[in-house]
Amino acid sequence: MERSYRTHCRGALTWLATAFALSACHGSDGGSSSPLVNLGLSVSFVQGEGEPWLLGVPELGEGASDRNGDGDVLDGVATIYDIADGSLTDLGLALAGLLAVGDGLVAVGVPESGQGSTDLNADGDMDDVVLHVYDATARDVTNTGLAMGFTTPVIGAGSVAFVVSEAGQGATDLDGSGSADGFVLHVYDGGTRLTTNSGRNLSSGPAFHDHAFGFTTSESVLGGDLNGDGDPDDANVFRVFDLVLGGIEEVPLAILGRPLALGVDGWCVLVDEAAQEADLNGDGDQDDGVYFAVEPQLGTETSLGFSSLDTFTARAHEGRLALIVQEIDGVDRNLDSDTEDSFVALVRPGGAPIVLSDLPVFFTTPLAFAGGELVYLVGNQVFAMDVETGISTDLGLDALSVQASGEHFLFLRQEGPSGEDWTGDGDQDDTVVWVRDATSGATHHTGLAQGGDIDASSASALLLRVSEIGQDRDVNGDGDLFDVAWVRHDFASQTNQDLGAAGLVGGTGGSVLLDDGRGALVVFEGGQDFGGADGRDLNGDGDVSDFVLHALRVP
Repeated sequence: MERSYRTHCRGALTWLATAFALSACHGSDGGSSSPLVNLGLSVSFVQGEGEPWLLGVPELGEGASDRNGDGDVLDGVATIYDIADGSLTDLGLALAGLLAVGDGLVAVGVPESGQGSTDLNADGDMDDVVLHVYDATARDVTNTGLAMGFTTPVIGAGSVAFVVSEAGQGATDLDGSGSADGFVLHVYDGGTRLTTNSGRNLSSGPAFHDHAFGFTTSESVLGGDLNGDGDPDDANVFRVFDLVLGGIEEVPLAILGRPLALGVDGWCVLVDEAAQEADLNGDGDQDDGVYFAVEPQLGTETSLGFSSLDTFTARAHEGRLALIVQEIDGVDRNLDSDTEDSFVALVRPGGAPIVLSDLPVFFTTPLAFAGGELVYLVGNQVFAMDVETGISTDLGLDALSVQASGEHFLFLRQEGPSGEDWTGDGDQDDTVVWVRDATSGATHHTGLAQGGDIDASSASALLLRVSEIGQDRDVNGDGDLFDVAWVRHDFASQTNQDLGAAGLVGGTGGSVLLDDGRGALVVFEGGQDFGGADGRDLNGDGDVSDFVLHALRVP
């Protein structure tokens, strides 16, 4: 069952004109030179990759207005922000928190109870969460008519993989198991707008790689031995839904953790010895997980010869894979007379030897790829491994974390261990973001005291919420030092631009940033105390308690 909704998309450009008129009234908070344009809309989150972006708009934050027409003002409602033309499209759909954005599609779970107690999947009740998919090209929404399970959907290659609740779908047996209390993988095709039932229950969230969705299924639901170990009670047997074939490829391996991309058609999985009832690493027990390279289309499964208990911080990048290897297989790799250490492993395409780090790392150490480097932490010391030679270099930096942004690495570093005052506020108490160019190897600090997590980054810049107290200056220009305020840092020039706007204290800040400099962020009205006022009403609803969307123009 499918329905298409177009009526909510009408008037988007008119809404945009109104928003920019509001920006003229409310101001951008930083004067005429500010890169921010107030779109006059209260939002609870901003989510997206490229274009479009999904916004959650709280009805109570918009002057207690009923945006989805269900007779109350208690919902968070989906709105699409298309950064290409600046349009805002109110979908008129309540949100349940099961969301995904990518490939020009937006997948949202719509709660029937929040949509005016409407039976959206025609099963005779109004207590389900039903998947709807917005197409950014056609600018309309398709109701798949299928009740979702409690797993976030995944988008890839113009398709949406999601879980359907058999109980929520009118107690329908969707996988032929003889019961109707499971969760079954379905795949929605954005081109045909049709949904395919994979016929397989899902015991983990799906993962996308190239042209396929990897997932795990439970033997007990189907009542059969799927991995050939002689019993029918394994919970997580690996399967692939191949979009080219339009169906399932069977892989007879029970796994731990999440499946990982390897090469073009391959996957890396951590095979569960206990579930396979086999000693796969030859250490005399069946207590471990062993990494295998799997090519479902060829039907091959090859051990990589290393073990671990979970895939935790593993990362895939341009055909390469970074893993954590543990000595639980009984091999003392650093000859320190114990088998309790963990190492970083670089798996390269084309059958090249696997490279291990020289020094042991924490089991949960963060891993990041950028340019030709794999960066990881040994304790708090930063090391970079050349992905071609496998040689690791101590960069002489200590850090709390590392992540990649385009061809750059971002490090969170504390001033204290270095004995330096990077923010220039007279103390050494702050946590500051550092940037490393993976191409040139040049490293610099932003000089900004962090007021939360790293919010958004691109190939050329990042957005940070800066602690005014840590910076010892009024970053948003409102006359106090009580805020965390938005700053844009440019990688090439190594300069900072105050955006004249306060953000949310703690957590993530609600922002996105594209490689060309465009972006969006949310501004906290209560932190904008300009002219002696206690906050500033940026969306015109009569209060100063909202987080209001602002567009970030190209510098």
